[in-house]
Amino acid sequence: MLRASAPPDFLDSAHERRRLFSEAWGTFLLVVVAAGAGVVGALSGGVITLSMKVAAPGMMVMAIIYFMGAVGGAHLNPAVTLAFAVRRNFPWDRVPGYIIAQFIRHRRSMSSMGNVRHR
Repeated sequence: MLRASAPPDFLDSAHERRRLFSEAWGTFLLVVVAAGAGVVGALSGGVITLSMKVAAPGMMVMAIIYFMGAVGGAHLNPAVTLAFAVRRNFPWDRVPGYIIAQFIRHRRSMSSMGNVRHR
């Protein structure tokens, strides 16, 4: 029988690298899917509808929250990180690391999308 493993203690600083990686990876996936939906829609010649282009990022956010939410909180956006810190649901000493991880992955994902060329 499979045993459910408990998520790592969110206040334990031993898992900080794992949290920052999950935050960066989730941000990367979200930006690639959100930008990619528009690109695929433009290249499809109208086959991809607006509702499909809108649903793709929403489904990605849902998948990221289910997949990595227990590890890093799945903030995916500096505004969410700041909002949780202001509400005192997130420690202020982690805010800079999360925002830096989100920004770096955002820039990486946009640069990787820029490397995709239309043939």
